[in-house]
Amino acid sequence: MKKYLSKKYLALFQAVLIFVWLADLSPLAETDTYYSVFLLCGLAGLAGLLDNWRHPIRRPAALHLFAGVFALLVVMGNYELYQPFYALQSKLNLLMDLVGGFCVGDEILTAMLRLLPLKPLPGKESTRNGSSSLHLE
Repeated sequence: MKKYLSKKYLALFQAVLIFVWLADLSPLAETDTYYSVFLLCGLAGLAGLLDNWRHPIRRPAALHLFAGVFALLVVMGNYELYQPFYALQSKLNLLMDLVGGFCVGDEILTAMLRLLPLKPLPGKESTRNGSSSLHLE
């Protein structure tokens, strides 16, 4: 029961971080197209969070790396939101956007990893170390 509660609170904390990520990027809502991409990513992250909570899988380290790259690219692409950088609020927004963007990327990539069918290539035998060549169908 204790582990279930901790998973539940972790999922709730991640949902709050995704909401904060969307709220911090909300100055982009004044533009015509930029915010819609982040809104779709945030909604996909929340949907992935719910789906991954219901069907957990083991998450490889590369998935966390790509989620971090996603968060960094979002922050670097919108650096003007964090000006002036010497202000404490700008640093806090930067940190929250990095953490929230990581949660969004992690949940989307995990859901994609679980849902996409990865199968060995036809005619390929597994290599000596036990891994095989994979492709998407």
